[in-house]
Amino acid sequence: MGSKFEILAFSAQLPRLDLAYRPLGTEQVARSTAEQVFPGRIGAAKGTVSLIQACAGVPNTICAGTFGETSLIVGTDVTDLVDLPGSTAVVAGGRSTTRLMSSSIVDAVALEAWAAGGAVIRELLLTPAAGVVIDEGTQSHFEAPFWAGEYGSDCDLEAELPFKLSDFGAEALRTYFGFAIGGPPHSDDIPADQIMVYAFTLAPQQAGATLLGVADPTELASEDTTAHPRIGDRATAAETEPRAPGWWRRLLATFLGQR
Repeated sequence: MGSKFEILAFSAQLPRLDLAYRPLGTEQVARSTAEQVFPGRIGAAKGTVSLIQACAGVPNTICAGTFGETSLIVGTDVTDLVDLPGSTAVVAGGRSTTRLMSSSIVDAVALEAWAAGGAVIRELLLTPAAGVVIDEGTQSHFEAPFWAGEYGSDCDLEAELPFKLSDFGAEALRTYFGFAIGGPPHSDDIPADQIMVYAFTLAPQQAGATLLGVADPTELASEDTTAHPRIGDRATAAETEPRAPGWWRRLLATFLGQR
């Protein structure tokens, strides 16, 4: 059976460091964070669930928790959010932002990471049909053996990549958040089945509504003149220019069939 997870973090360091050593904060703080990310959509509290359960996705539910300086949002609506760097400045509060989606159902990975000021650290979108769609910023250390072909015996032939996207997504989750879903555990993995987060009812997004104060991308489609990189193109963080709002969500809609 396939799996998919979507996770968003605002943190002063790698999220996994706070998840490993800091206790869960209060429900009130978690709700406040969720309400800032999904304004007008957060409803009744539904108790707590484990981080593993949250990643599995609960219908009409978003999960949140604060661990030290790391605020975490988990749920199947995370990639519905429009472009994050500028619009989440208030929520991030001077912290870096990381968003990761990985799906073994469509075998795809979407990773975004920015510094506190909004500068690109890493933007990566890999899909089975197109291979490398977006590849910008500085590679994380975990990526090197994948790109070097050290996983070539188990590669994704359809995407013409030297690795399976599901393996790449699993290692990205481990690197940034400290745990993995499925597969053999590592000795230093965080026990995500024992880490709890708060669950809240999430109302459906209304047509034409805004997310984090940015207009819905469908209204901006004709105004987005961004020149997206060609498949396989690479760029450094210094070469990356800001894009018109909504580009990321439209890419996901194009390549993964999301809203």
